[in-house]
Amino acid sequence: MNLKEFLGEFGDSLRKKVKMSPVFDPAHPDDWDRQATAKLEKLARQPFPPQTRTILALAKGFYRDDKKAEIMVGEMGVGKTICAIATAFLNPKKNHRTIIMCPGHLVDKWMREIRETIPHAAIVNLNNPGLKELFALHGQKPKGLEFYVVGKEKAKMHFAFKPAIIKRGNKVYCPQCGKRLEKLEGKIENAKRKLKCPECDSPLWQADSDGSRRYAKAEFIKRYIRKGAFDLFVADELHEYKAGDSAQGQALACLAAVAKRTLGLTGTLMGGYSTNLFYLLWRLFPSLMKDNTPYGEQTNFAGNYGVLEIVKKTPLSDNLHSLGGNKNREVVKEKPGVSPLVLSDFLLENAVFMRLQDVSDKLPPYVEEVVGVQMLPDQTEAYEDRGEEVYHPRTSQLVAGAPQIEADFLPKEERLLDLVQNEIGQGRKCIVCLEHTGTRDLIPTLSEKLEQIGVIPLILRANKPKASQRESWIRNMVSQHQVMICNTNLIKTGLDLIEFPTLIFFQTGYSIYTLRQASRRSWRIGQEQPVKVYYLSYLNTMQETALSLIASKMETALAVEGDLTDKGLTALAQSENSMLIELARSLVDRPGFLSLEDAWRSFQEGELQADALLGDEQPVETETTTQTTMTRGDQQSTVKVTRVVRGKVYPQGKIGVGVVGQHRLIFQAGNILFKNRVVGQYDRSGNGQIKGKPIRLERQGNGYLLVELRKAA
Repeated sequence: MNLKEFLGEFGDSLRKKVKMSPVFDPAHPDDWDRQATAKLEKLARQPFPPQTRTILALAKGFYRDDKKAEIMVGEMGVGKTICAIATAFLNPKKNHRTIIMCPGHLVDKWMREIRETIPHAAIVNLNNPGLKELFALHGQKPKGLEFYVVGKEKAKMHFAFKPAIIKRGNKVYCPQCGKRLEKLEGKIENAKRKLKCPECDSPLWQADSDGSRRYAKAEFIKRYIRKGAFDLFVADELHEYKAGDSAQGQALACLAAVAKRTLGLTGTLMGGYSTNLFYLLWRLFPSLMKDNTPYGEQTNFAGNYGVLEIVKKTPLSDNLHSLGGNKNREVVKEKPGVSPLVLSDFLLENAVFMRLQDVSDKLPPYVEEVVGVQMLPDQTEAYEDRGEEVYHPRTSQLVAGAPQIEADFLPKEERLLDLVQNEIGQGRKCIVCLEHTGTRDLIPTLSEKLEQIGVIPLILRANKPKASQRESWIRNMVSQHQVMICNTNLIKTGLDLIEFPTLIFFQTGYSIYTLRQASRRSWRIGQEQPVKVYYLSYLNTMQETALSLIASKMETALAVEGDLTDKGLTALAQSENSMLIELARSLVDRPGFLSLEDAWRSFQEGELQADALLGDEQPVETETTTQTTMTRGDQQSTVKVTRVVRGKVYPQGKIGVGVVGQHRLIFQAGNILFKNRVVGQYDRSGNGQIKGKPIRLERQGNGYLLVELRKAA
């Protein structure tokens, strides 16, 4: 029995094992829901209905069920900011205090949105130099609604330190207990971390008065502001705090420790590996993690919730002259992949997932195209000969080298120019994203090439303008340019780039967080043009391999968020966790048997023809388009799927009743009937057809969406 047959046979039993009792059920509001909804109407800026449902779910978890931490996983553009502000607003206390940590260039944006949503709230900018605002906070109770906003850089940056030891000649002693530190002699002055005396455990470091005179604000709040002084801590761009030993990860831990509640906001919860979640879960849900996986043991966590590759190597010589004692060497490496148990054990009870389609039914199509470019013969030869001159980072010795390629335009550059000219010709502005903007800066080269075809690009640099002024600077300059060139990292958070409906990734990097956030900068509410995203790579190179790796990581990241798609860039995925993804996809997507009978008669009406059931004249609720294009050399193939929501199907006893405009359909034992006549079929996974037109049943609430799939190759 293969996997699909197994899921078809036992899927219902597996799904019953996952038992959920949702905190908030929009179909059955209670008194708490109605009172909270009425309170939200007092906001100066009203959230959309889907945002309201998210707000109520988060607030109810915090203020009724007393949850200590929650996560909002919202696709870029769904309005995570207003959801967090409104969640804080629903605190039943009259006077309460919220602290927000976000990327530095978003501090002004957060303050602006708070002011627009709750005009009477007190807003304090903690991103200023010094600790003046925190000194004023010490020992004071909130007066009304107070919001404190700090950039993650100011929250994490601490003073420099230097060794604190007693040195006599070449001998080193502890200044506290006086013991000689023989093992640290000759090492302590160059130590990269803060050391302690092995005898008395006192610190062997002190503040460096010659370094930066600053104090990490998150550390100051934890040490000197009373615990519980903040009713809510909002951690924006939560995924950026995932590292176990990073300063910003420690800043998250400090603020989460002193706040009564923590709300994490992210558009990309994980980057493809299960361990991306490990320290985030420990910092947000320590009570869950302490009984699951000890702190610091990421490999064990990956073994339970991810994919591990274990390679055992035995030298052949070990077996030639010995009866035993083989020297096996075991290498453990984590691969992209995640177990569905992550959802059931940690996320389903503590997270809200929101898609852009949930907020707007008027989004334009989003199209991805993977463009493979064939290298020149000289390029291929040089690439196989190792590429360029590479020097050892410490000895500066030449490791490898290859001759410079003599060509006015490299093939990838030519394809870039073709794409830009074509898009501009259609009245579409473009963003060109690349990774090499530092030591191997390609921006001057690409800028020169674009100027040769009459395009003067707008250049966005990390330090020009300042991060806090980036949004307004782009808005002022966009009317003068058709193309903007930048490093992908500069547009991954906080920017609305609707003016640029085309994004071209000249290079992609390896971070799923960065790639997903940047690729959605222009596909958001208010965009009226179709959004196109191109990924360029040389064929048969590591660039092509990197795209496959990224696709595998993206497949896993989307699976955790419930978006179990095989369209777009994820179509390139060649991961080894396909069984897990297929399992999750089947269990989430398949609606199960909609068989049984006896409610059709009450819904029969009209003399309409079955051929017109899915005709173009029928009303359309939502329509989205996904396109995947593969280009290899001169050959190109494209698959375009338009997903059109035609109606809904409601379980009624032992049958399913479909409503498509004025039509009524019956779903029974794999057949679809209209006026007692079979007009189509469906299978256990929800796929089927009506009069030859492909359809799919997708679960929504207590019913199902009836979706028509229009494919064009």
